[in-house]
Amino acid sequence: MIDRLTALAHQVDQQTQHALQDFRAKQLAFFLKQGLPTRKDEAWRYTNLADLVQHEFELSKPYEDIDSIDIQPWVLGNTHRFVFVDGYFSPELSDLQHLPKEIIRLKTCPTSSSSTSLSHFAALNGALFVDGVHLEIPKNIQLNSPIHMLHISTQSHTPRMQHLRHFLSVKENSDAVVFEEYVSTVPSTVVPNFVNVVTQIDIDAGASLQHYKLQRDHERSIHIAHTDVNQHSDSAIKMYNVTIGASLSRGDLVIHLSEKGVVWFVPVAADTASRTSRANSSSNRTLFE
Repeated sequence: MIDRLTALAHQVDQQTQHALQDFRAKQLAFFLKQGLPTRKDEAWRYTNLADLVQHEFELSKPYEDIDSIDIQPWVLGNTHRFVFVDGYFSPELSDLQHLPKEIIRLKTCPTSSSSTSLSHFAALNGALFVDGVHLEIPKNIQLNSPIHMLHISTQSHTPRMQHLRHFLSVKENSDAVVFEEYVSTVPSTVVPNFVNVVTQIDIDAGASLQHYKLQRDHERSIHIAHTDVNQHSDSAIKMYNVTIGASLSRGDLVIHLSEKGVVWFVPVAADTASRTSRANSSSNRTLFE
């Protein structure tokens, strides 16, 4: 499987922007050095990856029949909707007409802080990601409507994988709400679908973010997520995570607390997902859990 993933990474690298090539090379090198985690790794001793390692996954391709997808069951009113189908952004299904003009949509995912918490699958994502939401909310902006990041998986008869990398930057004294959702057009597929997501969040001084995640993908899905949060002074983040789908679902959360007065709230959920949380702190903090 490692050889196959390496070949795919080189394929993606040849098609990527020049600015990302050095980043992708470093991510791939880290992944090749670490390999896939096993139960001998302390952080992974309770996570069974058997369904993942026994399949040869191909990278998902853009879905050709976008018009055939009925997204009405998942549409939420009064939101700024970003839709991804099989890992690719779909302008046709998205609704961004009311997104404030002050919000900056970055052309690609910033990589300057991406190495702060490298892990096996985060590095693999860095080598293979092709799309994601990359937003910067300028200072003193109160975003009145939530951002809805809707990810849709479609039917497949071959094992495939999608790697998404999201970046959200909330600048000084701004507030936002983000709803990250994963669904499927079918209740199950013949073969597994591997979804590997990295979400980077930067929260500047005095800013706040409420982040909700609902993972209800089909029953053969393998969902692995890594969320990396950088918090600055007097900032606040509240994170809620609900998992009711997938055969394997794991979420790793790392929060960097480098300044005073930060607040984070991550309630413990009673679901079947594997989840780890870690806070790296060099200062005083207010903590709710």
